[in-house]
Amino acid sequence: MDKQLLKAAIIVASYQGEKVISNCISSVFASDYPNFEVIFVNNDCKDETRNIVIIQFPKVQIIDSKINLGFAGGYNLGMWKAYQNNAEIIILINDDVFVDKRWLSAIVNGFQQDKKIGIIGSKLIYPDKKTIQHAGGIMYPNGRTWHRGNGELDTGQWDKQDEPDYVTGASFAIRRELIERLGYLDEEYKPGYFEETDYCWRAKRLGYRVVYLPISVAYHHESHSTVKYSSGFFEKYHRNRIRFILKNFSLFQLYHALQEETKYRATVKSTDEYPAIIRAYRDNLIRLPNILFARWKTRWQDYQIPCKKNKS
Repeated sequence: MDKQLLKAAIIVASYQGEKVISNCISSVFASDYPNFEVIFVNNDCKDETRNIVIIQFPKVQIIDSKINLGFAGGYNLGMWKAYQNNAEIIILINDDVFVDKRWLSAIVNGFQQDKKIGIIGSKLIYPDKKTIQHAGGIMYPNGRTWHRGNGELDTGQWDKQDEPDYVTGASFAIRRELIERLGYLDEEYKPGYFEETDYCWRAKRLGYRVVYLPISVAYHHESHSTVKYSSGFFEKYHRNRIRFILKNFSLFQLYHALQEETKYRATVKSTDEYPAIIRAYRDNLIRLPNILFARWKTRWQDYQIPCKKNKS
């Protein structure tokens, strides 16, 4: 295939995104890279989102779900369709993201330059176009995460390509070959948070590089469906954080996670975050057999000979 014509598929899943969807898809179609398709997943939208896509963007492929499948479930539908359409690069973006015109060409070039790159994440800027939201992710010993550069004015301090602990799912590009190895996102991270972190973790375990690519720029409103640092956010975040470490950490890492968790819990004991952490322990204890099975299954899967996987 011509080096400049690798086929990309951009997947946008939405639930109640009528206020943001037009800006998102319009920016994708303004990209300077020619060979791509857009797949819209209607994640049981009750508003006018689907109608906006039909009227304004007739070239977009639409997949309808009768129920809200959450982040992983919705994007898995789109990933399956993109895979069937023979896309070489599959990119997930949130419906409240709009992208720079060079965003897509930068991603394609990044994958072409190194075949060991399995995942690429973009530099995310707040809509003011001057404040950094995400420049790659940091993971602490107990699985807590933080976006590098968050809240900083963008003066070029995060313009070096590197390999962080993870990249966020707001703009998340995957090489087709990696999907053939890992399959799709883990839908048990409901309704969202840590599914992309899990995917990055497993990709690294297979020897792929997870790259933060600052020349690929996207702008993200962030959490238009869930208010960040609200009780609802803490509930989802910590439940999935605990599931992530139980599923993926080695026994050595779990030991250090327990030590870090004890210290962190003491620092938030008088805040609204504390009861969310306690509920996260309870919920994951109830689901422990499921988590242990997922731990065994992914460990087995991640060390198998490469094979193509289709969503059943």
